[in-house]
Amino acid sequence: KDCDLIIIIDNDVIASVDYIRNLATFLISQGDAGVVGAMIANLDYISYDVLKHYGEQGTFGNKILKITSAEIKKYILTDLNSLRFYFVGSHPDYIYAWFSPVRVFYDIINIILSFLKSEKQLGPINEVDYKKSLRDNCEKYTVSNVPGCNQAFKRTLIDEIGTLDDIFNPWGFEDVDFCIRAVRAGYINYMDTNTWIYHGTDTRHIKKDKDSRIEVYFKGLTILGLKVFKPRLLAVVKILSLIVFEYLFSLPLFNFKSAKAKFRGFLKGVIAYERQGNFRFYK
Repeated sequence: KDCDLIIIIDNDVIASVDYIRNLATFLISQGDAGVVGAMIANLDYISYDVLKHYGEQGTFGNKILKITSAEIKKYILTDLNSLRFYFVGSHPDYIYAWFSPVRVFYDIINIILSFLKSEKQLGPINEVDYKKSLRDNCEKYTVSNVPGCNQAFKRTLIDEIGTLDDIFNPWGFEDVDFCIRAVRAGYINYMDTNTWIYHGTDTRHIKKDKDSRIEVYFKGLTILGLKVFKPRLLAVVKILSLIVFEYLFSLPLFNFKSAKAKFRGFLKGVIAYERQGNFRFYK
């Protein structure tokens, strides 16, 4: 079957040798697919030893890898309680995933886990369900957002829903917006559990100032909300509610500096969206 496919991969991703073939085959086989992505294994020094065992010749950041997705998955399945993989994708309900106050409680739990010196993190996809999909050898699961580090979709999807929106530049949430537009157009976004990549090689984001990252995050989240909700006032209420909830429930209590960074991001998001000439509270 002839089909033009677009596959996006970050420059700090190390892909399995069968990544492109597997993901392309999976995408074509799913008639209702919008955006699909591969599973992401954590590239730490333990897994890097495994890569060298299979003849990986590059250093961190190289894309050349002599190991198959099946071999990576087999390694992951030997200990699902380890830190060998990330939580991949967002909850199928994108409103719940990005705009529900429930996410505040995930943040609180993650802060506590961090305080306890645990590197485990919880997110909108329940950890038990995530691991169960791997144990039961499910070939796919549904998400609202496929991480921008690796996405595949048909060229015809762009013809239907448009390209990435430049309003999110320099970075953040353009991949989320694209995936949500696919869902709203009637498609289903999937994670392919039989295709794997290694990630975690780029430390540039970690080195950025924490408050700057928070500000950029809330700028992108605000723009996303203004694109998703009608009337726009609903988006404003939801974003401000998140800021207030996170401020009240933050640890240490009343982290005012972080709250200010979030509010600055909110204002910048509103301004960026307004500059497109389409922002009205009542529309």
